[in-house]
Amino acid sequence: MTGTNVAAQAVDVEKAGGSTDWPQEQPVVPRKCRYFCCGSDLGFCPPYFLFIPFLGIIGYVLGMVGIVLVVALVLVAAALCLCPIATLSSWGDMWGCWPWK
Repeated sequence: MTGTNVAAQAVDVEKAGGSTDWPQEQPVVPRKCRYFCCGSDLGFCPPYFLFIPFLGIIGYVLGMVGIVLVVALVLVAAALCLCPIATLSSWGDMWGCWPWK
């Protein structure tokens, strides 16, 4: 196929009953939708959609625990870094007080 509008030519070929440049594979057996893993053909499988609320609760709790841990780590890091800085700052400011002023 040559030309400027290759897509239009492919549609024209397909409408005429010809084949396009790309193969199209079709399944041998018609497809059946299996939204849930249940049924006599598949054996016993629990309906997993019932577990979604429990997974949501577990995710919520783990998220809250993670946030609390991050805040605790930030507070520990602030205490370890800012206490020495505050000590040095107050030591330097001490020299501006009464006996040395």
